[in-house]
Amino acid sequence: MKMTSLVYRALAIALIVHFSLAVADAATLLLKLKTIGTLPANERVGGWSATVLLPAYVAAPVSRELDASAFYASGVTPSIFSLAGSYNVPDANYTAPYMVLTSLGDTSNPTNGTLTGEVATLVLSLAAGAPQPAKTDFALVDTLISKAAVGSPVAPGLNFDFDLVMSNAKLLSVAIAGSGSVHSADGSIACISGSTTDCSRFFANNTSVTLTPTASSYYTFSGWSGACTNSSGGCIVTLSSDKSVTANFSLLTLPAVRIGGVSPAYMNPATLSNTYLNAPNNAVIEMKSGILAESFTANLNKSVTVRGGFNSDYTANTGNTAISGPLNIQAGSITIDNLTVN
Repeated sequence: MKMTSLVYRALAIALIVHFSLAVADAATLLLKLKTIGTLPANERVGGWSATVLLPAYVAAPVSRELDASAFYASGVTPSIFSLAGSYNVPDANYTAPYMVLTSLGDTSNPTNGTLTGEVATLVLSLAAGAPQPAKTDFALVDTLISKAAVGSPVAPGLNFDFDLVMSNAKLLSVAIAGSGSVHSADGSIACISGSTTDCSRFFANNTSVTLTPTASSYYTFSGWSGACTNSSGGCIVTLSSDKSVTANFSLLTLPAVRIGGVSPAYMNPATLSNTYLNAPNNAVIEMKSGILAESFTANLNKSVTVRGGFNSDYTANTGNTAISGPLNIQAGSITIDNLTVN
């Protein structure tokens, strides 16, 4: 069976971002090329190729390895080589590209399903003082994954990705308890509560990383746990091994009245009258459970809902709120929920 090939060029130039953090000692960087995606049923992989653009601070690859367990056909000997010369990209930070190429041949049986795995590893060298490597410093161009079929050689649903791992790297993992954020001095860690994005990063061995906590509104930073244990200020972690650290944020006492929503608003003073004055039309005014020593007059031409009975952090409203003074409605409309007037 003869396999045809179609040249499929997808030029993807990565944004160059160089962090100020530098590699203290010479290091080895592994660029692990992998396939991602799902091949339709009864399809077979015929071959693949990809060009990797390298940043200028990376020396020429010192070696390369093929991970033949990915989806190579039995008896096929893959090939891999570098492409000399320069690649025509509008960025001087890229050196000559390194092309990884192999021909898999026709497989005897359909592959069927997900083909996820490393297909090659480039072993790169970093000189002392080089920037801390970032994935956005590299790019894949001229990628092709072909089917073992005549007439429609491009394998649908499959693409390339890659991982960067320093062979002597140490992993720093950041977690957040409460509501706030943690940023590293070099910008590579930007961890925000409720998300795990940018909360971990590999650094060269023995790198010192400075972390700074920032509390969200109505929270305060209450200290570190894990690799740092100080109760205030930043955290300096020296990565002689993989380490993890947690930034703890404690909830402050929230005002008794607020304008609800995705981003709640708290007025100053946080009275019902002042909150009503600043609330937009159709707003929901939320109030904590208990007795509010205040009278209230609705005299504006707008409609609002006043909902009482919330707990201390406004996560539930199963209680009741009582207003000690009279409630007068002179204009607009008021919808009351879990609210009584004494």
